[in-house]
Amino acid sequence: MRTHYEESHPLSQFLKEHASHLLKEPTGDTGIPSDFFSQKSLAQNPNVIKLKDTFHPSQFSRVSGVYYAYTSNKDSGMMSAKYVGSATDYQTR
Repeated sequence: MRTHYEESHPLSQFLKEHASHLLKEPTGDTGIPSDFFSQKSLAQNPNVIKLKDTFHPSQFSRVSGVYYAYTSNKDSGMMSAKYVGSATDYQTR
């Protein structure tokens, strides 16, 4: 969104003046081990909902969270990340 509008646009100016610090890479220790976010850890997490090849957002009415889309090679067991995102309500996302 920040780069969608020209620099002179009021929204661009507002983001630059009031939210640019949110776009910087975090520094310091979060206390969360990096391996917590590995593909293996995410795939084994009991809170993860595994979707079938076809699904509809209406299955997740009033549910928020992070989603992680990947492909899995059943022969090698390797996973390839495709997309990571978040939503406050999957149905209206």
